[in-house]
Amino acid sequence: MNCREKILSEDYMSILLDYVPEEANQEDEAFCYQQVDGTLGIYYLDRSAVLPLSPVNYLYRYLPQLFCLGAFPAAGSRTFRTEPLEDSGILAQQRPPLELTGRRVVMAFIDTGISYENPVFRYSDGSSRILAIWDQTDQSGQSPEGFLYGTEYVREQIDRALELEDPHSLVPEKDEIGHGTAVASVAAGSRLEEGSLFTGAAPDCEIVAVKLRPAKQYLRDYYRIADKEPAYSTDDILLAVKYVQQFVIPLYRPIVICLGLGTSFGSHSGVSLFSEYLQRIARSVSQAVVIGGGNEGNTAGHFRGRLTENQ
Repeated sequence: MNCREKILSEDYMSILLDYVPEEANQEDEAFCYQQVDGTLGIYYLDRSAVLPLSPVNYLYRYLPQLFCLGAFPAAGSRTFRTEPLEDSGILAQQRPPLELTGRRVVMAFIDTGISYENPVFRYSDGSSRILAIWDQTDQSGQSPEGFLYGTEYVREQIDRALELEDPHSLVPEKDEIGHGTAVASVAAGSRLEEGSLFTGAAPDCEIVAVKLRPAKQYLRDYYRIADKEPAYSTDDILLAVKYVQQFVIPLYRPIVICLGLGTSFGSHSGVSLFSEYLQRIARSVSQAVVIGGGNEGNTAGHFRGRLTENQ
């Protein structure tokens, strides 16, 4: 079994590491290693050859956490209104003298995918504003350089697909859930009908998108995630961030990385391996990371109690 198969297999578990194991460059049937940044990496281990997943056997810091989606309007219920854009000051920033429309900026969306055929992601001539899509769920094509799974589609392929009656026959990536498309539309949607039909916050930026691979069932069972809830693992999100960050390096463009996901796991103190990685990126010149917060005020996610001596 090669590393691609191990990463995808339910028989292999992921562990985050902040050091490089001695055997990282060795070939072994029981594990695979993927470096993320410096000493940060992901260890894929044969579950039958290691201790069962539990807080006793593994430090919480090294266990992947699961991220879920924030609430968003159901398909068909969204109508375009300019009032929120005006009230937030976005439309004022788009007008002279500033004209801040995202020109020469890349926005990256790490989410459920993107409906690339939608007019809000295309130029007025019909060509795509999307530079690339990494579909982690699609194993039919070439993975991005330096990554071991998924399929990368670049703008030339997307533009050819858009010329076809069935674009998905060439670029099969789809956003079945719609969350990633909704987030990308609000942040980076094109100006349609001179803004009267639709406009995003940065209508002139270019886009990179990652469709995240759903979390493995063993992690969902461990964290007791309901079957109907989409969930995504830290290891896949880490690699998605690495991908979009590396993609823009030869372009010499500023990048805004948008994570429309959230989690209640972790220390909430910014000291997890994932948080530390995002902080390193955000401290770099011309790179920004945007993460959603809130939208859980009515979910009673916090509680308190008191234990007695007999408990």
